[in-house]
Formats: sequence, C-alpha cells, structure tokens
Amino acid sequence: GAITAAANPRLSTLSDEARLTFQVAQSRFGLWFGEGKPVRGLIEIDFIDFTKASPTVQAVPRLRIAKVEVDLLDNKLLLIAGQDWDLYQPVNHHGINIVGGAFLNGNTGFMRQQIKLIYNNGKIEAGAAVGLQGINATPRDAGIELSRFPSFAARMAYVPNAKSRIGMSAIASDFKFFNAAFTESRRAFSGSAGIYGNLAISPSTNLRWEGYIARNAQNFGMLALGSGDILHDIDEAGGFLSIRQELVNEMNWLFAYAGIAHVMNDGVVNPGYNATTSATGAVTYAASGQGFGIKQNMTGHLGYEYRPYPSLAFLVEGFFYRTNHKLIGADVGVISGGRKAAGAEVGATYTF
Repeated sequence: GAITAAANPRLSTLSDEARLTFQVAQSRFGLWFGEGKPVRGLIEIDFIDFTKASPTVQAVPRLRIAKVEVDLLDNKLLLIAGQDWDLYQPVNHHGINIVGGAFLNGNTGFMRQQIKLIYNNGKIEAGAAVGLQGINATPRDAGIELSRFPSFAARMAYVPNAKSRIGMSAIASDFKFFNAAFTESRRAFSGSAGIYGNLAISPSTNLRWEGYIARNAQNFGMLALGSGDILHDIDEAGGFLSIRQELVNEMNWLFAYAGIAHVMNDGVVNPGYNATTSATGAVTYAASGQGFGIKQNMTGHLGYEYRPYPSLAFLVEGFFYRTNHKLIGADVGVISGGRKAAGAEVGATYTF
C-alpha cells in the first residue's frame, strides 16, 4: 500500500515483525472525453482504502482527477478547472510506489480542487491557481471551510525541451485554527515555496528533484509533516532527488531516489497518538487526530525495471525508511521514537 514511513511502535501491530501483503493501490483507471480537442475532460480513479491493511475485494474507488481543460491563445494558454494535481511542485519521483514513496519525505505536492491558468511559449512556463485550502474528510466543517479563504499558487519554469523543466513554485493561504470545542480560534499564514526539476539529461538518463520550505503544510493539504494547531505553527524543510538510467537497451532500467522531511521546531510537534487507561489498568493506544507526530522522516529506494513492451513493465524496488516519532510523556525513556523499516516491493504495470 502507501508505505511512507517507519511505523509508530504504539500504533502498529508487532512493529518489529516482518510482514507480507498484496495490493492494487498502485492501479489507476481514467477516461478522457474529447481527447485532442480544444475542450476536453478527464476522470481518473484509483483503488485504495487507508482504513484496511489488505482490502482485496473491499478496496474502494477513490476520485483522483475530475477536470476540464480548455486551450486558449493558439494553445499557449491552458485553463484547467476541477480536481487535479497541485500547480505547486509538479514533479514526482520514479519507481513503483506512486501512492507512497517519497511522500512525507520531501515530495509534497498532491491533489487540490482549483482553477489553474498555465502559459507556455515553448521556453518559459508560468502558471497561477486559486483553490480549496486542503482536504476535510469529516462530516463537519472545520478550519478549511471556516477560514473563508482560498489557496493561491504560482509557478514559473524554464522549459529547455519537451521532456524537461526547471522551476520554482509557491502556495499560500490564511488558515484558521480552532480548539476542540470551536470556542477559540487563531489565524496564521500557511504555505510553502520551493524549487523543482525534471531534466532529461540524455535519452537514457532522467533526473528529478524537489526542495521546499513550508509552514503548516499538512493542514494545507500537502504531503508533508507540519500540522499546526491553535497554539503553534510547524515549520519544516525537505526535498528529494530521483534518477532513472537505461542499462542495456530500452527494456532494462535502473532507478533510485532519496528524500527527507525535517521539522525545524520539533519541540511543539503533537504526538501522533494518545493513550487511554481502562478501569482494569489496561492501556490502549489510538491515533490522536493531530497530525502524524513525525519530527523527521528519511527514505532511500533502489529499483530495477524490465520493460519488454512499451505498455508493460515489471519492477522490483527495495526501500529503507528512518522515522523519528514524537512520544507522549509517559513513553519518553520507555520506548524509542526513532524507528527503521526496510523491505521490497515487486509489481507490474500495464498502461493502456
């Protein structure tokens, strides 16, 4: 599934034990309407359920993209409206794990409901967007809605060729934090700025990267660590570097990437879990709902891709994560918040 960090020892079942699972979480299914025309639309879904460890037939469809695109100014200006990838930091790493990988490890851009304008004259790309602040998957309105303030994003890139771009981007808004009873609130700047690149060094070598600095980025719907609250803002920085290299011919490829996300004021990070003691003295642990509770997260991946046909690929990818979790007071000195995880993923992709 979406492996993004070494597990919190209080939330994972037997966190030091090895395990095996099969997933379809990497699958995508989409339909273009009016493809190739000046006005077109795209619907894309994937199959995942983060509340189930190995869902098999109980995996549910999830809406990823639902957008309309309109070509303007002789195809130099593109208008996009709907749910789509962030205008901010439009680069992903290589590899098989497209729902995990370097997320929470330096790869921050995700999905957003927005209106985007992107201008491209063949050498320079410039874009701007206005959209929803983030994601609220609960039945009650919260800070995202009650802020009454959209997100604003901008990016600019140099486009040396059709397969490369090197640029910078930013996204920001005025977020409203509430206490649990919604009786007190605080407004604070939230957002991020960074650099990115997707560079075709040669026909056989591709390099991608991102670097960023952010405040309250997780509240803002980004795949980051910082989850601010009514008392504190969370500042972080990070990035990733990814490379894909042809080995012998167009059928054999090697790829690798590494990433890091680091909270700079980790003393105010809220633990990602809490403890409840029953009348019998039994202690149970549950997610706190106050963010991931991660102070630093690092990852490294190395993989091989065999592509016998342009539409079919078989991949194996080894991974390593080093995660530093914030502990509740009762656990300090009892367990270690520093955790490591290593493993491998094997899979196939068929594109049609």
